[in-house]
Amino acid sequence: MRLTRFLWGLMAAVPVAALVGCSIERVEPTGEPRVKLIFGIAGDPVEQATYQKLVDAFEQRHPDIKITLRHVPVRYEDKMQTEMAGGTAPDVMFFQDEYFPQFAAKNAFLDLAPYIEADGMDLSDFFEQGIIEFSHEGRPHGLPRDWGANVIFYNKDLFDQVGLEHPDEDWDWDEFLEAAKRLTRDNDADGRIDQFGFVISATVHYGLPWVWANGGEAVNEDKTECILSSPEAVEGLQVYVDYMLKHKVAPSPMQTEALDVTSMFMTGRLAMYNGGPFAVPQFRTIEDFDWDVAFMPKGPKGRVTRYYGDGYVAWRETKHPREAWELLKFLTSEYCERMYAEDARGIPSRKSVAYSEDFIRADTPWDERIFVESVKYAHLQPITTKYGEMDVAWRQPYERILLGELTVAEALEQMDHMLDELLAEAD
Repeated sequence: MRLTRFLWGLMAAVPVAALVGCSIERVEPTGEPRVKLIFGIAGDPVEQATYQKLVDAFEQRHPDIKITLRHVPVRYEDKMQTEMAGGTAPDVMFFQDEYFPQFAAKNAFLDLAPYIEADGMDLSDFFEQGIIEFSHEGRPHGLPRDWGANVIFYNKDLFDQVGLEHPDEDWDWDEFLEAAKRLTRDNDADGRIDQFGFVISATVHYGLPWVWANGGEAVNEDKTECILSSPEAVEGLQVYVDYMLKHKVAPSPMQTEALDVTSMFMTGRLAMYNGGPFAVPQFRTIEDFDWDVAFMPKGPKGRVTRYYGDGYVAWRETKHPREAWELLKFLTSEYCERMYAEDARGIPSRKSVAYSEDFIRADTPWDERIFVESVKYAHLQPITTKYGEMDVAWRQPYERILLGELTVAEALEQMDHMLDELLAEAD
């Protein structure tokens, strides 16, 4: 389905259907706190501090509303599910795209269409993928906070040392492999690799761009069947795992188990790393070498990257839906997006902020434009109401590929059978 067609259909549906039988009362401030909302969040202390700043700013603008942050450091979605069942869930919640569908299918979130229409909120400033990911049955049940896309982080100094040109916008799989080979080195001639050109992930998600760039897919269009065993998918994932299995330019699972891959990159033992903007806060502390980001290399079907995102939802059973909407709307405003962009953990969900100097900054040595422009090549993940179980199901066959216990074709055939059973149960 074309993204633009979906978005226009969504925007057209909101005005027509949103206000039928709906009456939304605006809250005028009285100067006395009278409504208390709970805002559920995950994240580390830095994110918590950012959220507190946002809440403080909201309360200044809405003195009638008091916000309490409820931080859940681990098993966040499980905690939210338990609290919803017990009737104690936060009024507004942070949510990841992977878990949104299974909750939305159970009617857990407030339908935002009436509020969007009543306030005349313009959705066109948001990247289309974010609106799609936080919609249920064609209607918005959440709004995106930020998003990410896989890019290639690379050590500029290591490229220079071996006389390699830095990646340009046209590099492809062949050039990528050649660079990885030249950047894989035994520096002290002891027979062991000291510096790897690349690293493959312990999870299959990071291999999906190679599947997509070869013309393969994980699931069919209506997400009722897994099609990873297609020749195109098998060939694409084979290219990815062969960086380790065949070409030896990536460390083995045993080596990466002992060494954190981000630490390998930060200490100059890894020349290229496939990740997203979530890595920037760590990598910006590097002082020993210069680094930058590049687009994913092109495959036979062009360049493709993986899109993923986070957003905000309001609990359907909140006693204060209008105030919850005010908070959600504020959290996705340009003001908050610009404040959150300072953290550089994700790409702002609003185009006006993502393409501004608040995110694409002149004072950083890396090119944030690469992150934003990756949206042109972004492929949505195969997210369904069973995505959590899918994530577990395809883990073991993939790991057995890396251990040399299964061929790619054998493992993907297993994944097809396992995921087909789950997709048949999906809502």
